[in-house]
Amino acid sequence: MKKHFLRLLCLCAIMTATATHAQLPDGQWWLGMLEEASLPLNLYTFAPNLTNGKPIPILFSPTQSKDEIIPSSSSVNGDTIRLQVESLGIKMTLIFHAEDTTLRGKFRQGLLVADITFRPTDGLYTIHRPQEPQPPFPYSEEQMVLKHKDSQGEQISVGVTLTLPTTQDPKDLKLKTQNLKLNVPCVLLISGSGMQNRDEEIMGHKPFFVLADYLARCGIASLRYDDRGTGESTGDIANVTTDILADDAEWLFNWLRKQPGIDPKRVGIVGHSEGGTIAPIIASRNRNVAFIVMLAGPGVDGASILRQQNRDLYIAGGIDSSLVAIRDAFLKDCFDAIGKYKDSELDSLYKALASNYSKGLSKTDRKKIGLSAFEASQMAAQMKMPWMQRFVQLDPTPYLKKVKCPVLALNGSKDLQVSAIENLAAITKSVKPNLLTVKQLDGLNHLFQHCDKGLPSEYMLIEETFAPEVLELISTWINERF
Repeated sequence: MKKHFLRLLCLCAIMTATATHAQLPDGQWWLGMLEEASLPLNLYTFAPNLTNGKPIPILFSPTQSKDEIIPSSSSVNGDTIRLQVESLGIKMTLIFHAEDTTLRGKFRQGLLVADITFRPTDGLYTIHRPQEPQPPFPYSEEQMVLKHKDSQGEQISVGVTLTLPTTQDPKDLKLKTQNLKLNVPCVLLISGSGMQNRDEEIMGHKPFFVLADYLARCGIASLRYDDRGTGESTGDIANVTTDILADDAEWLFNWLRKQPGIDPKRVGIVGHSEGGTIAPIIASRNRNVAFIVMLAGPGVDGASILRQQNRDLYIAGGIDSSLVAIRDAFLKDCFDAIGKYKDSELDSLYKALASNYSKGLSKTDRKKIGLSAFEASQMAAQMKMPWMQRFVQLDPTPYLKKVKCPVLALNGSKDLQVSAIENLAAITKSVKPNLLTVKQLDGLNHLFQHCDKGLPSEYMLIEETFAPEVLELISTWINERF
C-alpha cells in the first residue's frame, strides 16, 4: 500500500552572511535530502536582499513550487547557520564542516526532527524521469469524461484515457476510423490506495503512463482513469471504501468491452497494490474478465498487510527489533478493536493502549515507534474512516478462490509495503494452480523500481519509473495467452 507520510514542505534556501563569517563558502549551491519525507532541499550561500541590502535566506521548494518563502528569522554565526519559518513551523540549524565540505545539522517541522547533510551541487534539484513517454506516439490516445450513476446512486464523472495500438500515422486525421478495424486485447488499469490520477502519479513518477505506452507498442490497448474526486473525476471520497472503488472499476470494465477496436473477449484487469485487491473482487463475480495481473496485490487481510508493512519499514529504517515488536503488539490491539468499539471510544482506547505499551520506554524510544498520545489520536482518527475500517478487515482470500481466469501475480523482493513472501504465498494457496503464474522479482520495490533498501523515501530519488523487465513480462504474458 502506499504509505501515508507527514506532509512536509521541501525547501530550497538561498542563505546570506556578513563578511565576518567568510569561512562559509560564498556563492555555492548545496543539495541535501530529507530522507524521512523523500524530499530534496537546496541551499545557496550567500545572496543579499536587494530591498534593504541586509542578507537574508530565501527559501524554495524545488519539487513543489518556484515561489519564494522568506524565513521569519535567520542568522549566521561563525560556521553555524540558523533559520526559522514560523508560518510553516520549520527550524533548521546547520554547521559547516570544512574537512569534507558539508553542511550538517537538524531539520525540524512539527513532530519531525531529522538529521540532514548538504553537499555541494551545481544548482537547483530537478527531477529526471527518462522513461516518461514523449510524443509523437505510434498509437492513438483519446481522453474523455464519462458520466454514470455509481452504486450509491450518486451521479459522477470519470476522466479517462483510452490508448489504442495502431499501425497508422498518429497524425492521420482518419485515425479514429482506422481504429474501428482493430480487434485488440485491452486492460483496465486500477491504481493503489489513496485517490490518484489516471497515471497513478506519485513523487514525479507516472507508472501507468509508462505501462500504457509500453503495452500499446506491444499491441495491447488500455484504459486508465482518474480516481473519484481526482483530476477530471467527481464523486464522494469521504465515505468511499474498497468495495465502492471496485464498483467504479467494474462499471468502467463493462464500458470498455463495448468500445470499437476492443476485443470484448480479451479484456483484463491490471491492478497495483489496492488495485490488486480490486481486480480479483471484480473477477470473482464478473465472468467476462479474461485475465488479471496483480502488481504487489495483497493475498492476506488488511490488518496483516499493515502490521507487516510497519515491521518491515521500521526494521529497514534501523529501529531496534524489540521496539518494533512493541509497536506491532500495539497495532494488533488497535486493529482488533475495529468493530468491537464505537468510533467515539477509539481515541481514549488508543491513548490508553499507547500509554500501556510505552511503560518503561524513554521519550526517545516512544517517539521512534509512535506511541505518544498525539500519535494515538491521529491513528484513532484514521481508523474512523470508512475506507480504513473496511481495509483492515478485508480478506482477499474468498475472492481469489472464486477467480476463474488466468492470474499473473508479481511482487518485488524489496517491497516493504506489500511483502512479497507473505502475500505471494497466500495468493498461491488461494488461486487454482492451473490459472496462476507467480513471480518474485529480485531487487524491486513496491513501485517495481530497482532500489537499495525499498524504503518509500527512495521512490522519488530513483530515476527509473518502472523496471523494463517487468513491463516486458506483463506484455509477454498477456500476448502469449490472448
